[in-house]
Amino acid sequence: MPLLSQVRLPRGAAPDELISASLDKVLREAGYGHRIGSNIHMRHGKFENEAQAIIDFVKKKSPRNGRSIFALDQFGYRAVPTSLIKKILNTLPGAEVILTFAVDSFLNFADEKNFNSGLKRLQLPDLLAGRTLREIKASDKDWRLLIQSTLYASLVQQCGAKHYTPFFVRNKSGHGDYWLIHLSQHHRARDVMTDVHWKNQNYFIHYGGAGLNMFNMLGYDPKFDSAHHGQSELGFEFDPLAREASVRTLMEQIPKVVFAHEEGVSYGVLYATTCNDSPASGEIYQEALERLVAHGAVEIVGEDGVKRRAAKQIKTSDQIIAPTQKSFFF
Repeated sequence: MPLLSQVRLPRGAAPDELISASLDKVLREAGYGHRIGSNIHMRHGKFENEAQAIIDFVKKKSPRNGRSIFALDQFGYRAVPTSLIKKILNTLPGAEVILTFAVDSFLNFADEKNFNSGLKRLQLPDLLAGRTLREIKASDKDWRLLIQSTLYASLVQQCGAKHYTPFFVRNKSGHGDYWLIHLSQHHRARDVMTDVHWKNQNYFIHYGGAGLNMFNMLGYDPKFDSAHHGQSELGFEFDPLAREASVRTLMEQIPKVVFAHEEGVSYGVLYATTCNDSPASGEIYQEALERLVAHGAVEIVGEDGVKRRAAKQIKTSDQIIAPTQKSFFF
């Protein structure tokens, strides 16, 4: 919130008043002042109190699927209970939610009381499975990573999103790192977000490996520079080397998924059921499949019976099956 200090309000003004004033200032300075009250509407209040009216507005405007984007940029981690996000996603099938979560603040200032009250507010009371925060800190030197991974998994599950893409944003202002989590009910929306990582490879990183079945944490570090100084220690980078690693790892893992089903698996099902745990985009999946076909490791057959050979030919309904004669590649 870099503009807050430039907004002059009476001494003792509440934080939400500062935020509202800052938003108004930003919109006017960006040239949108004439649209305020026309097609830009600002409401001053808690989101949980305004959410139903916003949902009703979206349903009226887009009755078929409620297509919309909710950017829930909360100042911390308590303002948006998981049940409210679940309500948005269940009521508006076409909605996407982008949620910020100040995970460092949550852990840095967590004593037993604050930690438990925060979990209760988030509606994640059983996160530690009966253990206390003190017990976890005493028994596990990587307690922060343990709690972060458990918290992330529980948060996504309780929100009810079928598909998700988490960013990990390193805050250069010194206020701690935070998550920027994208939640949706459709894998295509997730794929669009993943494409952002690859198209902006000098900004994003991924905490995990190159293929499937991993703890997935994507990240952004504003200190990154063109020489990649200081970036490698943060994790998997979205650069050409990472792309090649993703393709080759998928080439090893996809056949295992295909061969586990006697009738094979459609490309749509393969992507939708594995994409949440991979940094790969749909384009990278298709490139891996193209190479597998070239190696004779799998076959891809369309509904019309025509075999696919090129990545750009692969469609959602195409069936990926074991080859008539299995081949091995190295």
